[in-house]
This record gives sequence, structure tokens and C-alpha cells, in this order.
Amino acid sequence: GLDLACRFAGRTLPGVFRSGDPVLDLPIALNDQVELRKLLSVLPSETFRADDALGWTYQFWQAQRKNEVNKSGKKIGANEIAPVTQLFTEDYMVEFLLHNTIGAWWAGKMGPIQADTEEEARAKVALPARDGVPGISWTYLRLVQDENTKTWRPAAGTLDGWPKFARLIRLLDPCMGSGHFLVFALPILVRLRMEEENLTPQAAVIAALKDNIHGLEIDERCTQIAAFNVALTAWKLAGYQALPSLNLACSGFAPGRTEDDWVAIAGDNDRLQRGMVRLYSLFKNAPVLG
Repeated sequence: GLDLACRFAGRTLPGVFRSGDPVLDLPIALNDQVELRKLLSVLPSETFRADDALGWTYQFWQAQRKNEVNKSGKKIGANEIAPVTQLFTEDYMVEFLLHNTIGAWWAGKMGPIQADTEEEARAKVALPARDGVPGISWTYLRLVQDENTKTWRPAAGTLDGWPKFARLIRLLDPCMGSGHFLVFALPILVRLRMEEENLTPQAAVIAALKDNIHGLEIDERCTQIAAFNVALTAWKLAGYQALPSLNLACSGFAPGRTEDDWVAIAGDNDRLQRGMVRLYSLFKNAPVLG
């Protein structure tokens, strides 16, 4: 069963589970394989269904390395930055930030909200479930009342400088980790696009992945986990379907060649040579700065 699951994973997400990955050629002793499978078999099934399971698992896996680096007192470089800086964001924090940005934008589009209480005002801008896609209740959206008109507006402002339509929103998490913010943002953007463009869930998922969702991460393994989490969320929302290329990337790769190799690309053009030197000086710090 496990082998079959691995094969399916490789076919559905070849960019994450690479069948030709050299690490798969490393033999694991049979007795160790038995012990590993025993450990997996005793874990509660809920562990594998939790939305944030992979993020927590990866942070736990990095915990020992993080303690070692912090105790060493040495300057943190490319090899140490990933385990030291990875901090898991609790669900309520993610929702609070999304509800008071995207949610505030949506509420602002509704204009001043006539209601007696903040709860009633919040309910007026909520979106009901539709075609199997969960509704959006904006639980953490903060609203303030105008004492003169007795109407409500988002405490964060109406974000008038934002695009007028959800399809034009560009959401980028520059430190996406395991994709926690993107996983929570995707259902919101899908539901908004269904509302504004009358799309099916399947079409809205594809559209949101193409247009709205973007992420960068300095750690390559975290980038893979984020891609897996985003894809799994997309399939939970609208069923299994082929997905577009995800706008997620690892920003932690330095140039694999020397500065002279980069400058040589510019040929004899002095201006281009100086430009390549500047680009190299920027990209060489990618493993630490992204």
C-alpha cells in the first residue's frame, strides 16, 4: 500500500516527488524498513488528515539542528538559516491577517454596512458555501462603527488602492515555509472568484492558482512541502484535476558558477559586463537573503 501511494504521488506531483531522485537509490536495511513502517502504522489517521501536519512535522524534524545552532553562538550562514528561522504560524494568526486584509478589502467593496452590532455587520459581508466550496465567515475581521451614521467599516480601512476585482489580486508570501498562508488564502480567493465571475469550483481553483497565489521560500524542502500542501488544498476544494504550474519557487539557490563565468556571458560589452557583476553580487547571497 505504501509503495502504491508513493507511485501515485510521483505521478500526480512529479515536481515534488521525483521518481528519479538520487536519494531513492540509497538502500535502507530491511530491519530498519520494518521499524519505520511500524512507526507509521501506529500513528492516528487524523495525523495524516490535518492541514498543518507537514509544517509541524518539518519544524519538529529541524528542532535538534535549531538548538545546536543557537547553542553554538556562531554566526548564522546559509547552512544554518533554514532551521533557525522556521517558525510555524498558528491558524488563528494566519486567519486574522487574511481576514483583515482580503476580508477588509471585500467588506470595503460593500460600502458602509448597516447593522446594529459588529457581529451582524460581519454576517452581512460573509459568503455562504457554494457547490461544495466552504463559505467565508470572516471570523476575525475587525469592524468599527461610525458614530454619526451608525454604519460599520473595516478597522483596517477599505483598501481603496487595491484592485477592484479578486482576479487582479496578487498575493505573495516571501517566506512561505510549508505554505500555511497560501493554503488558507486559496479557499478565500476561490470563493471570491466564484462570486464575482460565476466560475465553477474547478475553474476558480485553476484561476486562483494561475493568477493570485505566489510564494517564495529559501529552503528547498520547505518549497516542496508548500507545493504539496497547496496542491492538496486545491484538490480538496474541487476534486482531483490537473493543476497549472504553481507560482512557488525556492529563492535560496546561489549561482553554480564563478563570477568570471557570469561576466563571460556578456562578451566584450563593458556595460553588460558591469551588469553581470552586479547580478552576481546579488544572487550569491541568495542562500542567506533569498
